[in-house]
Formats: sequence, C-alpha cells, structure tokens
Amino acid sequence: MNKKNLLNILKKFIDWLTHYHLRFSKNKSESLSYNSLSPTDNAENIDYYIESLNWALLNRNKIKNIAISGPYGSGKSSVIQTFQRKNHNNDFRFLNISLATFKEINIDKATPENEELLRLIELSILQQFFYHEEDKKIPDSRFKKIKSHSKWFLRFQTIGFISFLISFLYLIFPKFLAKFSLINITPNYQNLVHSIAVIIIALGLLFFLFKVTRIIKSVVIKNLSVNNATIEIDDNISKSILNNHLDEILYFFEVTKYNTVIIEDIDRFEQTEVFTKLRELNLLINNSKKTKEDIVFIYAIRDDMFKDKERTKFFDFMIPIIPVINSSNSSEKLLKIIKENHYKISNDLVSDISLFIDDMRLLFNIMNEYHIYSNSLNSNLNQDKLLSIIVYKNMHPIDFTDLSNNKGSLYETLSKKQFYIQEQNKKVDLKIETINEKIKEVENAKLIDIKELRTIYLSKIVENILQTNPSHPFFKFWINNRIVNLTQATEEENFNAIINSTRLQYIYNQSQQYRQNFNLNFNSIEKEINSVHTYKEREELIASKNKLDDFKQQIEELEESKNRIKKHQIKELISTKEIEVGNQESKQNELINILLRNGYIDESYLEYISIFYEGSLSKTDYQFLINIKTQKSSEFDFKLNKIDNLIKKINQVEFEKEYILNYSLLDFLLSNNKHKLKINLIFEQLKNESKKSISFIDGFVDYSSNAELFIKTISKKWTNIWHYIESESNFSEDKKKKYFKLLIEHSDTNDIKKIFANYKSTISENKDFLNLLKNQTKIKDVIEILDIKFKDISNSSPKELLEFIYSNNYYSINTSMVKNILSFNNAFNSKLFKEKNYTSIKESGIKSLVEYIDTNIDEYITSVYLDLKIEPNDIEPLENLLNNMDISIENKGFIINQSKTKVENIDDIKRLNVKNILLKDSNVGFP
Repeated sequence: MNKKNLLNILKKFIDWLTHYHLRFSKNKSESLSYNSLSPTDNAENIDYYIESLNWALLNRNKIKNIAISGPYGSGKSSVIQTFQRKNHNNDFRFLNISLATFKEINIDKATPENEELLRLIELSILQQFFYHEEDKKIPDSRFKKIKSHSKWFLRFQTIGFISFLISFLYLIFPKFLAKFSLINITPNYQNLVHSIAVIIIALGLLFFLFKVTRIIKSVVIKNLSVNNATIEIDDNISKSILNNHLDEILYFFEVTKYNTVIIEDIDRFEQTEVFTKLRELNLLINNSKKTKEDIVFIYAIRDDMFKDKERTKFFDFMIPIIPVINSSNSSEKLLKIIKENHYKISNDLVSDISLFIDDMRLLFNIMNEYHIYSNSLNSNLNQDKLLSIIVYKNMHPIDFTDLSNNKGSLYETLSKKQFYIQEQNKKVDLKIETINEKIKEVENAKLIDIKELRTIYLSKIVENILQTNPSHPFFKFWINNRIVNLTQATEEENFNAIINSTRLQYIYNQSQQYRQNFNLNFNSIEKEINSVHTYKEREELIASKNKLDDFKQQIEELEESKNRIKKHQIKELISTKEIEVGNQESKQNELINILLRNGYIDESYLEYISIFYEGSLSKTDYQFLINIKTQKSSEFDFKLNKIDNLIKKINQVEFEKEYILNYSLLDFLLSNNKHKLKINLIFEQLKNESKKSISFIDGFVDYSSNAELFIKTISKKWTNIWHYIESESNFSEDKKKKYFKLLIEHSDTNDIKKIFANYKSTISENKDFLNLLKNQTKIKDVIEILDIKFKDISNSSPKELLEFIYSNNYYSINTSMVKNILSFNNAFNSKLFKEKNYTSIKESGIKSLVEYIDTNIDEYITSVYLDLKIEPNDIEPLENLLNNMDISIENKGFIINQSKTKVENIDDIKRLNVKNILLKDSNVGFP
C-alpha cells in the first residue's frame, strides 16, 4: 500500500469520526439551556386565538382584512406560526411577508425621502410576492429571477442545439455535410435519417416560437410614435409600485393557490398610508374576475398603530393578543428558567429586574447571554452582579457601551461616589491639618509647667508696678479682701482674679500693710512677654503637652475615617441620599436606581464589563498601566485583575517610581518568587521614609494577605524602621505597639538585632513583652540576641519564659526584679526582704540569683540594698559587705551611713579607707 492510498484511508476515517461527532454534538445541543429569540410554532394557551382566527378565515366572504394586535413581544408572530402549524384546513394556503427593520421609522410627513421610502416598502412587498414562488408556477410574469440549471439540463440543451444545427445542415446542405461525415449513410437509412432531421428541426422551431412568445408577453411598450405623434401606453410616473404592477399581482393570485397573506412588522414604519395601499390592493384583488377565491390579508400590528377609531374602520376583524409576559409576571418566567438550570440567582434580584422586563424575546436573550457568560467565565464572579450587568446591557445597550468609555447615565451616577469621597476627604484633611499645627506648636514651644508660666506673667506685672510706682514698692497682692503672696498668686483662682482685673490692688508696706491701686492692662503684659501667643494659648500648649498622644490618636482616627469613607459602598450612599440618581421619572434611571441601591451593580463594575471586551488586560489594568506610563498617581487600592499580564508590560525602571505603588500588585508579587528583582525595587522605594511610602506601608499592612512576608521583607531592607516609628512618625502609642508586635513577630532575628540595637529599652521596659507572642521560641531568640535586661516583668507571663529569663540572668538587678524572682520560687518573705534583703537572697536557695547578685554586687547595693534603706542588725552580713572587694568605696560609705549596727572589732575590716569611714561616723566598737 503506497503512501497516497494510506492518506486517503486516514482521511475517510477522520471524516467518518467527524460525522458521528457532529451527530452526537447535535443531540447534546438540543438539551442546552438556550431559548430561541424567533417566534415559536408551538405557543401555549392560545386556543382562543386560533379559534377566533379560524372563524374569521372561514368567513372570508365578508372578512378580507384581519388585524392581530398587541404590544411588542406579546407573541403575535408565535400565535400566527402556531396557527399555521396546527391548521388542518387545506383551504387555507398561506403566504408570509415580513418587512423587518431594526428601528422605528416615522414617514407620516410628505417629504421626498419618505415618498421614496414608501415606494421601497411597496417594492419589498411585491418582491416577496414573486420571489416566494417558483418560476415554473408563474411563467408569464415579467419578473424574472436568476435560474440555476443542473448539469444534465445544460448537457441536454447543448445536445439539442447541436442536433438542431446538424439537422439543419443535413437538410439544407447535404453535400457539404457529407464531406465531413465519418459515417457513410446507406440509401436504405437515408429516409429514416431525413425524417429524424425534420422532426428535430420542427421541435427546435416550436421551442423557439415558445420562447419568443414569452419574451413578447413580458415586453412593455412604453410609447408608440407615428409621423411624429406619440401615444403613451405605459405610465411609469406613478408613485405607487403596487398600483403600477397591479396586473402582475392579479396574475400571481390567478395562477397560484395562495388565499391568505400574512404581513408582519409593517407597523415599524409608524405610518398608515401603506395600510391604505394594502387594503386597496386587497379590494382590487378580490374584485378581479381573474381570482377564483377570496383573498384575506392578515396584519400583525401594534395596539397603538392607529389613533382613535381608525383601526376599526380599516380592519374587518381584530384579534387582540394578551402579552405572554409583562412586568407583573416576568419574574415567574425568570424563576422557572433559573430553577430549571440551577442558576445561583437571588430571588430579590429577580423580583427587582422583572419590573422592567415585559418582552419575552428580551427575557430569553438576557438568559441566553447569562448562560454563555456564566459558564465560560471566572466562577468567582458574583452571579447576581453578572446578571444585572447583562440586564442593563440588553435594556440600554448604548449607555452600556458608553460605560466602558467613561460616559453615559450609569457612569455619571457611579462616578458621583468618587466626587463624594473627594469632598469628604477635603473636610477631614482640614481637621488633620489643624491638629498637626497644634502638634507643631507644642513640639516647637519651650514648654514649662503652668505655675512657672504664671510666675513669669506675675513677675512682669510686679516689674511694671515697680516702674510705675517706685515709691510704693510691691510686697504682696490684695485679692478678694485678703493678702496673697507671689506663690499663692500662681493658684488658678487667684491668678484668674489678677489677669481679669483692670484695677489691681497690692500691699506695699510690710509692717503697716498699706494698699495701693495699679491700672493693669494684661493684654500689654502678654505682648511684652510673647508677641505671638497669648497667655491662654500658651497655657493650652502646656496642657497639650500631655495630650500629644491624644492628638496623634485623633489624626489616626481621622485617617481611618478617610479609609472608611473610601470603603463606603455606593448602595449605602444612594440609600442615605448622599448620592442622587438622575431624573427618577426616567425608566432608565429607575433601573439604575434599583441596580445600584441594592448593590447589583457597584464599584466592581469594571470587572464585569471587561468580560464583554476580553483581552490580555482588563479595563482597570489598562488604566493603571496608562497612569504609570504618564506618571500619574493611582489610588493604592486601585483594583487590578490580570496582574501577570500587566507586569509584562511595565518596564523595570518604572518599578522604581512611586506610581507603581498598588496593594494588589505588591500582594501578587509577594506571592510569586519569580519577581524578586521587581520586589526589591519596590522595597527600595518604600524605605525612603517619604510621606507616600509611609502611607502605603500603613495601608498595605491592613490590606494584604501577605502581611507576614511584607514585614519580613521590609525589616530586612529598612533597618531604620523602628527609629522612624519611635522618633520621627506621628504614630500614636497604640499604633506603635501594633508595629512593634509585627516587627518582633515576623522579622528575622538578625534583622531584629539591627532594628532594635539602639532601642533595647523598648523591650526591657515592656512589662508585658513575654505575653506579646504565642511563639515562645521567637521571644527567647529576641531576648538572647539583644541580651535584654528586663527592668520589670509580670509573673503572670508564661512560666517557661520566666524560667528562661531568671536562670539566664536576662534582667536588671533592681528591687522589683529581685522580689519577682523570690516570689516565682516561693522564697519571698516580705519582712525579711525589707529588713535583711541580702540575707533573704542568700538563704533563698536560688543558685542563679545568688551567683548573679554576687557577680554584680555593687549594682545590687546601688539598686536594691540602698534603695530599700536597709538598716543591718546583724554584724556578720555588714562585715561581709564592707570587706567585699567588688563593692565601691562610695557604696560602702552609704552602707555605713545607713546602718545602725556598729562593727564590734575594727580589726575585722580589712581596708583602711573603710575603717576611716567607720571611725568618722563613730560606727565602730573597740575590743
């Protein structure tokens, strides 16, 4: 078997498989969840309409024009097609004519354009009459169509023509033909051949005459000229196509069996003149003696096609169609489709959108589109939102297209949210600016306490008194009938009485206590002291010193309010009437209101409209890319969809710019190890301590699902992070605590060492540090690598960590910590601890504590022994301390001064300088 034969066999096998695949697919497709938009020939619950139409057609001798009326989508065409399918009366022979157009055209006005359009309508009707029928049934019609002949017909025609030509030559020029003949015809057959030739010639001439007759009949003689006189036979200036070809129409109904003409969609032209033409045509056809039976015209029209009583005059019988679906029952049809196909659509949405759906074709198309998109797109899409977008797309397609171009009614309403956010943020920013100014004033002011401030102003008053009345020098103030000295005057009640007085009294003679008046102008005093701030303002600044953290907390709360404002859903803003939808009398705006108010269409609309224009980037992705290229800032939470494709279109250098900062983008990068260089470029930017970088970090920590990795990465890149938070930021204490925990919990231990190298006290002074994390191993590692010495600690902390700290001496030697250790080991005796502290430690049995104290005995004396003001009663511990070489002379002097116990034998003290101190303080006995 050669290669060519093998390929042919394979091709036939593939064709066979394809054939059966298509058959299987066809069977499967019949069960798919789609509904045809075309009229059905199996309409339900229309028996009454069929009976009415059947009765009217049976009475065709009286009824010639029948109207089937109803609004768009009411099912007029379905009633007609179902009637045609179910009709068993062979006397009814139907001819269907449709003038479908995709827009309504009003041609009532008598303009040249409308006249021409009317002629085109009539031409379309005429064409549908004749193009509906085969040529052989209307052979004498002047309307000719292109004929398609079979190969056998063409072969037969060719053979006939050649036979005619040969026969003609044989009869006329027999000798000429004999020269070229390859066959020698014997005399016996000459008569037979001659007869055959005659027959062929006769048949050919008959065929020719038949054709000529047909051609002559189809020729229209327009005029006849005789001796310069012209007789017009055919008038072509008639404006009516139907009238001009009436003979053709009569001929059509004469030779065909059609007796019922169904005309649909003619009402879209919104004019009645064409109906007048058709009624006139119907009358002419039925009055013609050429037609053998009554011809009935059935019109499918809208209810509002004719005004007032016009339609009852025009039609002989009318059948009104009650819409199969309207706004009151469309929800039932929708719910049926949803239930049959197991769609996850809420009943609330169905109830809301059904108010606007009153057309079965519209309903079917909406659900067809929904079925396609819901099965071919991301299953994570909210199905209610997807259906809502499809509903709006079908009901207002132009505005839907405008939405993707940032214009139109729906877009204008959606964009009002951004305007609202901007206005609210401006108000919040003004409040933040005011508080920041207060913070700057407090930080820049040379702050003292309020009494000192009052002393400054009182001193200036006294100075002015001395300058004004040098002969009566100031001694004390006279306030509310009592003498008040300068110290007492700083008290709030007295001070307020002084500064609010314009005629101040004071005592100028100490012995006689004479009083003198002084005209006080406190405003001038204020300006002399500080030309910028009044006393009250300076007092508020001092009071604000203790409120700095409150101010910072207020700023954070205001910043958080901006985030809350940004997170307001548009449905909430519409419900609270912060945003108004346009003219509520408009059906379109009513639909927009319902869809937005209930959240069926919301801020995520770009995710849903982009599915109708799928590409490598979504609409939002493309806008973000444009912003980067044009160096325009975007909101940090600007939603991105196809981030992997987006990254490919961003140049590496653009990752160094602030315009790249986006929560979704960085979250994606952190989740993918293949983008390490891009991540590094972003973090290099984030550590620059700019306001925008700090704002991004602060927001991303709350936004990201990768906060752990984010903190770990940024702490590695930005080792100055805690210095910034603690010393340069305006963060409140609560926010500082938040970041402290994040850094300790998620940063690598080596990075923590660098970050907190100069801030060990942040940990050592944190009494609750041991309760910060559940990960006790991480806590131990941090304590160990930073060599933390806790100044205080809670014994309610995890036991394992307490044992780790106490046994490894990760604490400062102070009263509190020694007490904690003794208590932890059940060795604490309050009386012994206060009176014989060193003894209590020695006798506690806590080896690590005793060794730690002995190693750092001088620190113990300073921080514990002297702090407790212990008065040794036992000579032995006192002598041990005084002879300890690790205790400084200074501290030994303090011990001697503090002790009431005398050294019994000075010779027991080894160092001379200690003996001198004992002798000096007489704190020694002699043997």
